[in-house]
Parts: sequence; structure tokens; C-alpha cells
Amino acid sequence: MRFSKSLFIAFAGLGLFACSNEDVTNNGGVEGNATVTVSINDVIARSLEAPSTGTNGQTFPVELKNAKLILEAGSGAATIDVTDLSTPYEFKGVRNPSKITFVNNGGVESGLELKNVATQGLAEPLYASTSEFQRESETSYKVTLKPEHRVARLQFSGIKHDDKGETCIFKTATLQGVFLNGVALKEGVSGVKTATANEGQEAEALWNTISTTWTDAPVFDAVEDDNNFLTDQNGWPRENKCFAYNIIPAGEGETVTALPKFTVALSNVAVKENSNVVTSGSSVRFATVAKYKLEGDLADKAAAGVAEDGTIKAFKAGYIYNITGLSVSDEDLGTTPEGGKDATVVATVTVTPWTLVNGTVEWN
Repeated sequence: MRFSKSLFIAFAGLGLFACSNEDVTNNGGVEGNATVTVSINDVIARSLEAPSTGTNGQTFPVELKNAKLILEAGSGAATIDVTDLSTPYEFKGVRNPSKITFVNNGGVESGLELKNVATQGLAEPLYASTSEFQRESETSYKVTLKPEHRVARLQFSGIKHDDKGETCIFKTATLQGVFLNGVALKEGVSGVKTATANEGQEAEALWNTISTTWTDAPVFDAVEDDNNFLTDQNGWPRENKCFAYNIIPAGEGETVTALPKFTVALSNVAVKENSNVVTSGSSVRFATVAKYKLEGDLADKAAAGVAEDGTIKAFKAGYIYNITGLSVSDEDLGTTPEGGKDATVVATVTVTPWTLVNGTVEWN
């Protein structure tokens, strides 16, 4: 199910002529010195932050940030700050209103860009406007705006090494950072941001390139604390936080049909002398998600982009995909962002509108 938001605007004033409840007036047909009363109802709900967690299908409210109602009119045009969805707002002394717009957190009519939404959390950029004013009585008008969700939210936590003790082939490894690979950059455009690297020196420099130049795709986080990825089983990130990114929807039915791949970057990687593993000499390794899978059940799988077998085929607007328990084995690690070639790791996902999806992933 797709959750939309409704703005109910009642126009009350003097000198408005009689009409039926079915009349609709466009672009300034409403005349007289009116008071415009606006109510905003049913807004549903997203970088390190506390994760939105819960059962599949649980909803979360959109957070208001620089939210505004903008009225265009012959006279009495004004902008009102929206700070409380339970409180009605009034435009007074209005003549010939022509357009009403609701904007939250810099929302735009079209062409939403990843750089403007990736780290905005549950304060999703929203936009809706109309020039149609429904006449309900001689002195009353009503407008309904329906801003729609246009981004999906991914949350990642519980990242750690699948410790095999003495059988582990590595003796050192440090968690350097995480990033989304192959992520859509702009609404309605097929271009994606992709990181590739050959073995050796190019792989060594890749994380630095991502963390310093991906200004158009801020879907990465560095891990600053000193850590031994092989033996530290507390998991990352710390303090019950998550790596979280709002993204342009992707997958089946979307402009970009491939899902972005969550990728873990390790540095200071060294292989044990007795491991009998041939290495390229690179001290960098990557683990890359190959598959996301739903954990548990969901009432409307198709709406959330989930196939009947639980495989997530698309990240849909208005849904939170909460991915936990990312356990990385030796076999999941490779010297390029494609990760290990024979990996079988599964990452678990929970789904909610703002819909949470609990699930899993398989690594490349």
C-alpha cells in the first residue's frame, strides 16, 4: 500500500457567490476578501542515526523540517511555516487565490536528486500543489493536496566478521567504511554512481576516492574508531545506531532497474602465512551484497517490491528497508567492489510504510 498525505483547505469569506458542492474553480476563480483555512492531515512517514525499527508493515511519521504552505493570490499571498500537523493554518484577506503549495524540507515538483535526499532521515522532501479550488458552499472552498513518497530508505546495522577462529585465513583487517554502489543519482534518470577498482593500487585508493569526491552521492560512511574487524564481535555501527540512506527508488518497475549494492570496505588486510591462499598483494578487501531477502511476512509484498519467495526485487518509495545482522565470512571478501565470487552471505531485511522492511542479503 502506498501512503499519501492530504492537505484539506477550506476557503471561507464574504462576497462568494452561491454554487453546488460539485463546482471546481481554477486559477483565481475564487473571489472576495476571504480567509483561507488550511488543515494538514494523515502525513505518514526516515549519516549515522538511530534506526526506525519495528515489525513488518509498521508505519512511521514524516518529520517536518522547514515545512511551508505557500499561497499565490491576487492579493493576500503569503507563506506560512508548518510546525504542527494537528493545527489548522489561516491565510487572511485573500482575493483571487490561484495556487496552493505544500513543501517539506526543500521538496521539488520533479527531478529530485540523490544529493538532496540521501541524509535527510525521516524528514523526507515532499511537494504538492494545485490550482483547483472545490466550492463547497457560498462561502466555503476546499482543496485537497496529496504529496507522495518519492524516496526509499535503507538502514544497515550489525556488521561484523563471521569469526571462524583458527580456521580464519586472515590475521588482520580493519573496517574502513561502507557505501552503496550503483545508486541512482536523479529521479527519472537512468544514470548511477558506481565504484570500480582493479586489484592492487587502484583498490587501495578507492575508498579515499569515494569518501572525498562522491558529493553527488553521499551514500557512504567512514568508520573512525580503531577496530579489529576479525575479532571484534560488537558489530558496527556502535551504540545501537545504523548506517542509513534515503535513495531514489530502484529495481523492477523503476527507471534504474538494478538494486544498489551495499558494500563493506576493509583495509590493513593481511593473510596468515599458513593459509595457502594466493593474494594479489593488496591490503584492501570488499564484501558486496548480492541479494536482499525479506525476514518474516508482509501483508502486501508486491507493493514493497518483494517477490513471493521473499527476494526483494525493488526498493519502493515510502518504504524503510531495515537490514540487520550483516555477517561477513572470509569467502565474502574480494579485492574489488564485486566482493567474493563464491559468497553465500544473506543479509536480513524488515519492511515498513514510511513502511519498514526487515530482511536479509546474500553477498557477492
